[in-house]
Amino acid sequence: MKLLLLSKENIPLAKAEAEALLSKGKLDQNVLLINTKKTTNRLAQTKLIGILLFTATKSNLESKIKKFNWNKIIKRTFALDFLENNKSHQTLSRKYGGMIFDNLKNPKVNLENPGTKITIIKNKTNYYITQEEWKNNEGFFHRKPRTWPEQAPITLDPKLARTCVNLTGSSSQVYDPFCGIGGFLIEAGLMNLKAIGSDIDSNLIKSCSINLQHHKIGKYFLFQQDALKINKKYDYIVTDVPYGKNTKNISNTFYVDFLNVLKKILKKRAVLMFPHYAKAENIIKKAKLKIKSKNSAYVHGSLTREIFVVEK
Repeated sequence: MKLLLLSKENIPLAKAEAEALLSKGKLDQNVLLINTKKTTNRLAQTKLIGILLFTATKSNLESKIKKFNWNKIIKRTFALDFLENNKSHQTLSRKYGGMIFDNLKNPKVNLENPGTKITIIKNKTNYYITQEEWKNNEGFFHRKPRTWPEQAPITLDPKLARTCVNLTGSSSQVYDPFCGIGGFLIEAGLMNLKAIGSDIDSNLIKSCSINLQHHKIGKYFLFQQDALKINKKYDYIVTDVPYGKNTKNISNTFYVDFLNVLKKILKKRAVLMFPHYAKAENIIKKAKLKIKSKNSAYVHGSLTREIFVVEK
């Protein structure tokens, strides 16, 4: 059983992202339990992934820690972190770490680089004791769009871009037919997926290429293309449809036309982002595409993005 500690920013979106790469799970506040042996290091909206060792309540936590066979999983050094509300609690970390220390045959602590990291996660009534497999140290802040050589007025935040790429579930490649300056493609490339993108604007294609090279992305292919004239089929598509100050008055006819094209070229799954005012759910249904999930992501005062995962 795997435990995922989700970010509290947008729990429904974090859950959807995790389940797209792993499998369906059971949610307890921001703790997601998934019955799988698989793991991943790609998730944007997850704080950590661990193997669930056992659960406890406040009344039996200490007794369960003392009874557990820690020698079975701790072979070298170890460290313990007690988390409440996604924040570390040093006093309780030392307390429960000491209990484990006393139960080991040859105890050795290494707080900086432990051979085994034990994490205790406290929710309202439950305690989850895990052996940490992966912790999210992704540097989203350091690659904000303002740090890119080529910029645009509206560019997707890297964390949200990675989330959307992961919602496709792809382990090979993704295609963005409105690639702009490359938000989705950068994140895809950093996860070692082949990044394929097109745009009707040749200047944006040049900017996208510069940004991909800036992030040292090797596997990518860009070309100029009107999104309404695409005829090649793709397994996985992820895109943020045109909108903003210059495109707010785009008629729904454009969206309908694009979705009709999408239905013809989509082989497996697409992740589509629309501005909330587009009322995209009705348009998607009219195009006879199946909506597998819908989530929202707040951007700023006047804009919320709606994120749809669709299949044919």
